[in-house]
Amino acid sequence: MNEVNIKDEAQKIVRGLASALKLSDDSLCFCGVGKTYGDCCKNAAADKLVPAEKEFEAALKYKDSQGGQIVSVPVGLLNQFLQKGINKLPCLYPNCTAKPAACHLIPENILRASFGSHCLDYKMRDGTVQSEFVKTGVGIAGTAPVFCSKHDNELFREIDTLGDSASSKQQFLLALKAAAFSLRRTQIFLALDSQVEIFRPVLMIRSGTTTAGQHYTINIDHLSEQYIRFRTAHTAFQHFAETLEKEDWDSCSYLQHSIPSSSNLFYSAFVNPSHDLERQRINTPHTPIHLTLNVLARDGMLRVFFACPNDGSKEAYAALFEQLKNADDQTLVAVINIILTDHPEGLLLPESFSLSQSDHTKMKALREHAKECMVSSNEKVFDLTDIERAVRFSESSM
Repeated sequence: MNEVNIKDEAQKIVRGLASALKLSDDSLCFCGVGKTYGDCCKNAAADKLVPAEKEFEAALKYKDSQGGQIVSVPVGLLNQFLQKGINKLPCLYPNCTAKPAACHLIPENILRASFGSHCLDYKMRDGTVQSEFVKTGVGIAGTAPVFCSKHDNELFREIDTLGDSASSKQQFLLALKAAAFSLRRTQIFLALDSQVEIFRPVLMIRSGTTTAGQHYTINIDHLSEQYIRFRTAHTAFQHFAETLEKEDWDSCSYLQHSIPSSSNLFYSAFVNPSHDLERQRINTPHTPIHLTLNVLARDGMLRVFFACPNDGSKEAYAALFEQLKNADDQTLVAVINIILTDHPEGLLLPESFSLSQSDHTKMKALREHAKECMVSSNEKVFDLTDIERAVRFSESSM
């Protein structure tokens, strides 16, 4: 590949993407690293803009070996791309520059006690281009390079075990971990997506379908969607990080509920329902409000923890919190199933769990509908209690 073309075209493409995303110098950069655009990709050298050049060359060779079309993605090849983005990301603890370790979403000792040696983790299976539930060793299930070993151990020691009732600090730490993992996931995949968009015109030049300097049109809808998710997750994590520094555990609103359950699952993530239980709109894609959900099912009990900072999020979700607090157990389980169907990232399940084809279809349809409700300006309803549309990840035994 011609080095001059890469350098000249990549810098033009970066500025074009920034313009399409309406980024100012003070906006978060679309590469996902967490710096402002003015201090990151705007004036970066070509080798900083296209660090995955060798990986794209490997992908092209694989494409050629498959007759010119890639119908499945080898996980090893995908991981090479992801690792390029991961290598740029430091520990998420404020002002820490140390390299992050593979942190567990749920403490490994708790996973082993509940699942044994393996469980199901929602991720990309080798040879597919879609995420699904994959049998995974608990030593690596639900892990991500989020915090360095020092801060991971120091921060979350108090939630390695939870009694019958969690303190405000423990609920805050659960929320912090959910927000941190969600932010890191969006950073990693945004880094990949931004590299794809930077390279797309360069690859067109390489293939001869266009030439350097020629105008071309690309669709960045997917990148734009990922960027909004990243910006929202980043804003949420910043709120939790500020609370951590002040040790003001009551600066968040919490909802804690436990019910008997026949399921055994773990879930931790950042979520943003568009409507409450009475079908009133409580969220828009233009207002980054923040809600975390943790679900821990052990020893026949389903323990549910909601949290959001006391800012615009509290105002937006006040009615939902009140409705959930007064909801019966079956309604709460329905809500949890809908959220887990819509946001399966961060969900760990027993190895014995299986999804039918109709379950996969339901999940895909529900996620698409939820996305439409979030981006639409009309009053499309994403019903949090419509259990018939959801996969039954959790089922009350009552």
